Amino acid sequence: MIMKNTVHISIIIINYNTWHYLEPCIRSIYKFVNKVRFEIIVVDNASTDDSVSQIEKHFPEILLIKNGENFGFAKANNQAIAKASGHYLFLLNADTLILNDKIDQMIKFLDDNTKIGLLGPTQKSKDHLIAGSYSSNKNFHEYKNTILKDAFYLNKFSNSDNLNSEEIRQVGYVNGAAMIIRRELIDMIGLLDERFFFMAEEVDFAFRCHRAGFDVVYYPEVEVLHYGASGQGLTLWGMMQYHYSNFKLFEKYGSSKLIAALYFFIWLLTRSLYSLISIFVIRDINVNKSRLMVYAKSIIWYLSFGKIRFSVEYR
Repeated sequence: MIMKNTVHISIIIINYNTWHYLEPCIRSIYKFVNKVRFEIIVVDNASTDDSVSQIEKHFPEILLIKNGENFGFAKANNQAIAKASGHYLFLLNADTLILNDKIDQMIKFLDDNTKIGLLGPTQKSKDHLIAGSYSSNKNFHEYKNTILKDAFYLNKFSNSDNLNSEEIRQVGYVNGAAMIIRRELIDMIGLLDERFFFMAEEVDFAFRCHRAGFDVVYYPEVEVLHYGASGQGLTLWGMMQYHYSNFKLFEKYGSSKLIAALYFFIWLLTRSLYSLISIFVIRDINVNKSRLMVYAKSIIWYLSFGKIRFSVEYR
C-alpha cells in the first residue's frame, strides 16, 4: 500500500553530452506526468558539454548526481536508484519523449498486479512507428537461439515477437530505453549488473526477474518516443558495445566468449550481405553504406582477434 505522501515513481535519466535531447525529455515529463507524485533524478556521466550548468539553471528542483567520469549505464542507474524515493523506478533514456498522460493508469495497473516486477511501454521511432519495445525471450537459451534466427531473418516469419502488439502481454524482456521497475524486485534480486557498461543490462535484469518469480510485462497504453529506435544512427562504438556486452552476457550464463564470437560473426556476415543487396538492388545507398562500413570494420576486428582497432568515439 502506497502512503498518501509517498513519491509514486522516480524517473531516472542518465546523461552524457545529450542536453539537446535531455531538455525536451524533461519537459515532456512535466507536460504528461501530472496525476501522480514523482521525482526526476539525472545522473551526469562527466559530460563535456554544458549539460550540468543547463540542468542547474533550468531545472534546479531536479536531483542531479554529477560523476567525475563516465560510469556507463548500469552503474549510473544504480547510483540514482540508491537515492530514489519512488515505489516504482522509471529508467528513461535521455533521447526519449513521453507522448501521453497514461503514467497514472500504468501505476494503478502495477498496484493491482503485484506479480509484475518489470514493465515496458510502447516505444516509437522518430517517425512515430512502433519500434522494438520488447522480446519474448525469457531466458538465455531462448536469447541465444534468437541471435541466429535474427542473423538469417527467420524472426520475420515468427509470431513470437509481435513488436506491433497493441495488447498488454507478458514478455521476456523490455527495451532498456524505457522500463519501470518495482522496488520490491530490486530488494529481492539486487541492482543492475555493473559488468555491463552499456547494452544487455536490461536483458540480464529481466532474466533475473523471471528467476525470482516476477512477471515482465509490455504495457502499450503508455507511449514513449525513442530517437535511437530508428536504427539509422548505427555507429562503430554502438556496435562494439553491443558485442562486448553480449560477450559478457554469454560468459555470465555459462557460455564461452568463443561461442559468442561465432554467433555474432555469423550475424555480422549476414547483415553485411543484406546491406550490399540493399545498396545494389534496392538502391538504398546512404543508410546501408554507413551500416556496411560499421559491419565491415567489426568483421575485421573479429578476424584480427581484436588486434586491429579503429578510432571509436563514444556516442
